[in-house]
Amino acid sequence: MVIVGLSLEKKEYLIRFQIIYNSNKKWRTDVATKTITNKFENHLLFIRDERQKMIRPNCHPTYNERHQKIIELIDWTLGKYRANRETQQREQTIIDNMI
Repeated sequence: MVIVGLSLEKKEYLIRFQIIYNSNKKWRTDVATKTITNKFENHLLFIRDERQKMIRPNCHPTYNERHQKIIELIDWTLGKYRANRETQQREQTIIDNMI
């Protein structure tokens, strides 16, 4: 990426934004290939997508950082929720096998 005429701080910010954008774009395609049947997950993913659309390279950095932090919290929540659901499914399988 060639950036001409910007301060070093703005260049670093744009590069950081590009990295975040690319990683989120990959995340979206990963999510699109999976079927999601849970309303809670759908709702969180909808909020995440809306926040992702709000991040723009020409907005104030703290504005974008705020939305990025919300996205990170949603990702963390989804991870915990999915891990908990998998644990419950494993426990249920063990109980069913015992009966």
